[in-house]
Order: sequence, then structure tokens, then C-alpha cells
Amino acid sequence: MDDYPYNLLPKRLGHLLEGWTKLHALCEAQNWKCAYCSCEIEITHPRPGESSPHYMATADHIIPKSHGGNWRWSNLVAACRRCNMERGTIPAVEWYIKVSAK
Repeated sequence: MDDYPYNLLPKRLGHLLEGWTKLHALCEAQNWKCAYCSCEIEITHPRPGESSPHYMATADHIIPKSHGGNWRWSNLVAACRRCNMERGTIPAVEWYIKVSAK
């Protein structure tokens, strides 16, 4: 996947395609389940003006970018939109412990 010549595509399209292929690969690796709540996830594209469904797959940073995280595979998991939004910028382990205690 990283061998695709993204640099030959218009810059924005290359980044979108690279992001989509990473998200798809993460979902495949996790059997289309959220890393946190295990709900089934899917890649959806809501129409303009529609809200995104909670089961929409998102690439989630284990160590948030705001805490020095990056886009490397080792720092990404597929998560449902609900878990990703609820977690925000809290590091994944810290958030998971907090949610599990409820």
C-alpha cells in the first residue's frame, strides 16, 4: 500500500486516497470492529448536510497528534465515530481505563 505513487496524483487527492487506503486496511485488520467498543464499523460518506452515523469508521490516533502522535501504522486503530469523538485528545489507554471503570 505504501508503494502507491501518491506523488503522481494531485496533492489533495493523493492525501485523500492514502488516508482512505489506511483506514480500509485498519478496518480489515480489525475485522470491521471498533478497537474500543467492538461495534461493527463501516466506511461511509454522508452527503453534505447529513450527520455522520456513529458506526462510521475513523482512523484514531492511539497517541493523539496533540500529544506528539503521528500517522504511522503503529499509532493508528480503526474506531467508530462515537468512540473517537468521545475520546477526543485523551490518550487511548487513559480513556479506555476511564470508560472501563464505569
